[in-house]
Amino acid sequence: TGINLLNLADCTFPLLQFTIRRFGASGGVYLSGGHLYSEDVGIRFLDAGGIELSQSEIQRIIDSYNTYPEHVRRVDPNKIGQITAIPQTEDIYIKSLQQFVDKKKIKKANLKIVLDCSYGPTGKITPLLINDIGVEVIALNTHYRERSASPVPNINTIRNTADIVKASNSHLGVCFDVDGSRLLIIDENGLEVSFEELLMLFVTFDKRIQSSKSNTIITTPSISPVVKEFIEESGFPIKQVENYPGDISRE
Repeated sequence: TGINLLNLADCTFPLLQFTIRRFGASGGVYLSGGHLYSEDVGIRFLDAGGIELSQSEIQRIIDSYNTYPEHVRRVDPNKIGQITAIPQTEDIYIKSLQQFVDKKKIKKANLKIVLDCSYGPTGKITPLLINDIGVEVIALNTHYRERSASPVPNINTIRNTADIVKASNSHLGVCFDVDGSRLLIIDENGLEVSFEELLMLFVTFDKRIQSSKSNTIITTPSISPVVKEFIEESGFPIKQVENYPGDISRE
């Protein structure tokens, strides 16, 4: 079809989002497996802003697939697009993320965390990133594994991470999804930190949030009335958006 491709090979979903914006790409496609069933392959489409396409746009793609090859535009052989490998993007990504944190303050805190990378590409990036900003890292499942009937993370891998957090006297544990786009936080006692607790933590202590109290905080309808009341009493208006792919980011 004449489209030029930048090939990231195996990468995390956030790295794809970063690359789209960094290189000014028209969009992106992410393929991954093992989220719910090991034999499944997930496909996620992104626009030029690195945001997942809306449900209506996804449906258009599905409809086009169902009528293939009726609406496929093929170019002349001399106009076929190029595939370009960009392995240096991981290093650029790590350096860029480090600019958003205070490395001296983090290093002074003498932190130690446990990372479960769920056998995904997170294992190539996140341990290096965290270590470079002065945090001691215990990294688990950073290698690739053969297909398994058990998807990750699962109850056993989460319990294992929690046990290692407690045994190593770490400050925190993090279990990543296989594509690095979602995570579960474990505290120093091996207990899960809920998304609502994290939200209240940011609202209370993040200086940038505290200095912009006129700005709206966007949440999903699943948020509890207690947390909603807490945010409103902290001086922030709330807007609730259904958690469909890309909808929150577009707001």
